[in-house]
Amino acid sequence: MTTLVISIFVLGYAVGPILWAPLSEVYGRRPVFIGTFSMYTLLIIPCALAPNLNTLLAVRFFGGVLAACSLTNSGGVVGDLWPALDRNRPFATFGITPSLGPIVRYWARHEREDFGMKAMLGKILMRPILMLVTEPIVLCLSTYMAAAFAIIYLNFELYPAVFIDRWHFSQGVSFLPFLLLGLGNVLACCTTPFYDAAYTRAVEANDGKPAPEERMKGLLAGGIVLALGFFMFGAGANHHWAIPALSGLLTGYGIFWVFQSCMTYLGDCYLYYAASAFAAAQMFRSVFGFALPLLAGPLINRLGVMWTAFLVGFFALLLAPIPFVFYKYGKRIRGESKFAPHQ
Repeated sequence: MTTLVISIFVLGYAVGPILWAPLSEVYGRRPVFIGTFSMYTLLIIPCALAPNLNTLLAVRFFGGVLAACSLTNSGGVVGDLWPALDRNRPFATFGITPSLGPIVRYWARHEREDFGMKAMLGKILMRPILMLVTEPIVLCLSTYMAAAFAIIYLNFELYPAVFIDRWHFSQGVSFLPFLLLGLGNVLACCTTPFYDAAYTRAVEANDGKPAPEERMKGLLAGGIVLALGFFMFGAGANHHWAIPALSGLLTGYGIFWVFQSCMTYLGDCYLYYAASAFAAAQMFRSVFGFALPLLAGPLINRLGVMWTAFLVGFFALLLAPIPFVFYKYGKRIRGESKFAPHQ
């Protein structure tokens, strides 16, 4: 039941971006943030007072729809407030906050246009779906982030299976290895200044114009490290508890760079439509985040912890060439886009 309550909340993440990203591009980020956060806060009350499971699930779903605004639109705010040269560190801060706890809130003011209801529904609200279907960059990077997002939730099943069922840790102690995932995030965040310097040099060499493909450099290694983390987890799960625990450093490092590189690359590529690109990615990865926790238990029971971890590692390795492709051919692909500015 706990898994279902989590999954139904994540399913709301797949629905919310269809509304919040396009609306923020028309009416501005701030009113959308205020409205959704206010309603989300109020929904905490019926969660606490829900008389039965059906009511709790319904409230959790709508809570996820509203909470999706922060994940979808925050990336757009970073793109609004910082120029390309200074965008990497704000994105790193945004990416690291789930591990550290503080919530960073931004606001932005946008010019407004007069859109009729028909145009709003037909053109604006459908833009994230259209970008997901027609833009190879959005589809591929959304798939990569969806995999990383699902891996985060899969760990909530894998870690108890190893540290409680196999190594007989207590309920409280079994969650300590999650700290190493967070530490991996922090270590990855500490490397962002080096990539910032490389990006600055690339922009200077490009006559001051943005160089989106440079955003992929962190993921070139990060994607491989992510796969290695799961191979290490699976290989060591039955040998010593320290091996899967330490693998969290690699997994956390890789997950950070998946989101950091993909989000900054989408922001640099699509600029004015960045929020819609983020919304498309959010919808796609939320579907993964909804489904995988429900499948994780049966998968572990059928394959065992080792082969489940290996399966995830092979999948991560399959996705690892994506940043290499965009690093080399991204400029050509952007040139054929209907949404990315070509200059």
